[in-house]
Amino acid sequence: MIRDYLSLRLLGLFLFFSLGCTLLNQTKPKPEDFSLQYHWSESALPPLYHYEYAIHLGPGAQGLIEFWPDYPGADTPVWTETFEVANEDLDKLYALMGSQGLLIEAWLQSDDLPDGAPADSLQVTAEGRQIGVPSYVAPAHQEQAQAVYARIKALLPRPIWTHLMARYEQYQQDVLAGRQPAESTPTRFF
Repeated sequence: MIRDYLSLRLLGLFLFFSLGCTLLNQTKPKPEDFSLQYHWSESALPPLYHYEYAIHLGPGAQGLIEFWPDYPGADTPVWTETFEVANEDLDKLYALMGSQGLLIEAWLQSDDLPDGAPADSLQVTAEGRQIGVPSYVAPAHQEQAQAVYARIKALLPRPIWTHLMARYEQYQQDVLAGRQPAESTPTRFF
């Protein structure tokens, strides 16, 4: 009888904790103000071999990428392209951020900053709060950050990325040949 009682108590505790963990892992619906700015920068390379880009998402289904084919500055062009993001893809991204802990805890910068390595950072707006993720997050959150960054980059349509990299290669060729890089207007991909 005591054995049955203990078994029932253990089963009850297990169910209680299982339900609690399930409820904690459920992410609230994506808020109306959900938006982000993800920035990536190539390694510290000589000019012309360095590039940077920023992906802006939301609020809403609008996306934008800014691309610098060199170190940003007065003489470096900024190429921009816009694109649409499906609401369900934004919902999945928000849920991923929640499941990775980004929306509830601060991700700190690593104490060991690599010299000249590629860098990425993220700024998120959700429920009126600003959440910042520094470049080179601490080891405890590196895997979570990479999962979030990969999902963000996957939302950029492949034809836009292909187009920007072709422009970047042409820009390099023009500068190396002493030609003024050609200006072109943004291309519509949707």
